[in-house]
This record gives sequence, structure tokens and C-alpha cells, in this order.
Amino acid sequence: MALYKSISNAKEKLKEQQRKELLVSDEAQNRLAEILADAPSIEKLAGTEWEMRPLRYGTQYRMVAEICKINQAESATYGDVLKVLLVQIPVTFKVLTLALLNDKNLIYQNGDENQGYSKIFKKTYDTIEWNANKDELAKIMLDCLAMIDVSFFMEALPMLQICRAMVTEKKRARIKKAGQK
Repeated sequence: MALYKSISNAKEKLKEQQRKELLVSDEAQNRLAEILADAPSIEKLAGTEWEMRPLRYGTQYRMVAEICKINQAESATYGDVLKVLLVQIPVTFKVLTLALLNDKNLIYQNGDENQGYSKIFKKTYDTIEWNANKDELAKIMLDCLAMIDVSFFMEALPMLQICRAMVTEKKRARIKKAGQK
């Protein structure tokens, strides 16, 4: 009986540990909900309100490419990236402009990368450079970098694997049941 109880306790401890591993932080859940809902947040910059939406892949790619051009460290931390952006202010302005516009047709003339930046891109960049205050810039920059960070998806990975296993098991059961008929 004691052996049965210790095995039962071990199984319960294992199940509890697995449950704790599956918990996703509230912050990660909120971030995922924002991305899925495509809900904008309103940011003020130089007297203009901007709708900040989750970054499109093209925008993320261009922002990361700009940051990588100036950050030569192989394994840079979040702090290292911020330090580099504080030194390379023109790149910071360009990254912010990309994030604020977040649309190929707004960023490039006629939506074509080969035609160069659009007038609205140049005007937005100029506004950021000459009219925005540092507090507004810092807040938007941190929000932009947080939009690029996708580590919260990794927290949900075990949960996705369990859901996938459950769906696969149900499908196998249906196929098996259909084969028995």
C-alpha cells in the first residue's frame, strides 16, 4: 500500500509540475491578444496622435535590418541594442518612422521600394528629428522594440503541443472507429 501511495504521489507531483509549465504569463496573454485583435494603441508624438498597430512582418524586417547594420555584436542583449540606438540617433529616427507608418504604401513611394521613401516617410522622419520630445520618443521606441520581441510565443509552445496532441489523438480515434465499422 505504501508503494502505491508513493507512486501516486509521484504522479501527482509530475502532473502539478506539468501544469505549472503550461501557465502563460498574463503579460504574454495580453500581448498575444493585442496581436490577434490587431488593436491599435494611441501614441502622441509632436502633437500628433498615431495609431500603433502590431508591426507587419515587412516593417519588422526593415527595423531589425537597420538595427543590425549598426549593432555588430553577435550575441547582443536588449540593453546592448538600446545603447547602440542611443548613440546612432538617425537610425533610431528611421526605426521609429518605420514603426509609426507600418505600411508599405506609406513608407515607399507608390508602395515600391525601388522608388525610394515616400513624402510622408520623409515628413514623418523630419518631424521626429526636429519636433518630437525625448520622452515621447523613448516611450514609442520601447513599444516598438517590444513589438519585435516574440519571446512570449515561446511560453505558449508547450500548450500548443498539447493541443496538437489532443487533436491528433481525436483524429486517430475517429479513423480507428471508422475502420472498425
